[in-house]
Amino acid sequence: MGPEWIVLSIAVSALLGGTALVGAAHSRRATRWQDEVEARWREAADSLGGTLEVGGSGALAPRELRLVARLEDVEASARATVPVEPGVGSYTEAWAEYLLGAGPVFEGHERGATDLPRRELPSRLASADPEALGAALSPRVFTLLEAMPGGLTLRGDGERVLLQWGGTERAAEVLERALRLVAALARHGADHLRELAAIDGGAWEPRAEGGPRVRVRRGQAEVSLRVGRVEGAAVTLATVATRRDVPAFRVGVDAGGELDGALPDGVLDPSFAHHLRRVGRCALESDGASLTLTWRSPPTLAQAEAAVVLLAPVAAGSGAQGAFR
Repeated sequence: MGPEWIVLSIAVSALLGGTALVGAAHSRRATRWQDEVEARWREAADSLGGTLEVGGSGALAPRELRLVARLEDVEASARATVPVEPGVGSYTEAWAEYLLGAGPVFEGHERGATDLPRRELPSRLASADPEALGAALSPRVFTLLEAMPGGLTLRGDGERVLLQWGGTERAAEVLERALRLVAALARHGADHLRELAAIDGGAWEPRAEGGPRVRVRRGQAEVSLRVGRVEGAAVTLATVATRRDVPAFRVGVDAGGELDGALPDGVLDPSFAHHLRRVGRCALESDGASLTLTWRSPPTLAQAEAAVVLLAPVAAGSGAQGAFR
């Protein structure tokens, strides 16, 4: 081997060694950056009493983070991909399913220069349907939203709430705020439903089979008050299982208690018919095994009480006229 081959071999070895050193340094920088982000997420998880799941922690590979915490009976989650280097395109999202199994449908996005401010929305948000979004936002959610990073979008699809914003979030306090925000939105209607447990004989059952409910006992009767979905919208339901076969039917009830159709013969005990004037605008229907009263808007305590008074004799048997005697 001549001198020129020796020189060439030394040069190639130096080049390969330098490349390896550069790669190792790059790997250390990437790992250090990802470790720093993971530490902030772990800090948020600890503060919320939650857990952090980490995936893809190899050198020079994106790292997947998922934070899960239970806040006021709601399981809220956040997720992000930590790229190898800062500045690479990424986003962070947080979500939670509606506690009652159904909730409002809405969307909101960062307000642009051409979007007009709306009184019912936080100053930074705009929406194609501001009334729907405004109805879903409580004062607490307003406050949490105003402190979130820019570029966010917020959606409710009737089953869950989703919040997204640009970049891999690196601040523990922002992650905590995001999870509290989606949890507060996911509790939509839960506090109101729980308040209906003030009805005589009522009890709040947040972990009942089929979802949270208020169970009201009147003698032998048991009436359930729940939130459900009808035609994609959240509704409040008062339901009682009937003790006898009842024909299937559906009628609307207006604000004055007038029906928009005829009830099957003997369905309603005449001595209780006047309670229809107290339940508010709703629908009354039977599937043959149960009788359900459905409100499109959350009922007042007085309306829910009237529904229980109306439905309880159906289950218990009033001993009077009608199909349920």
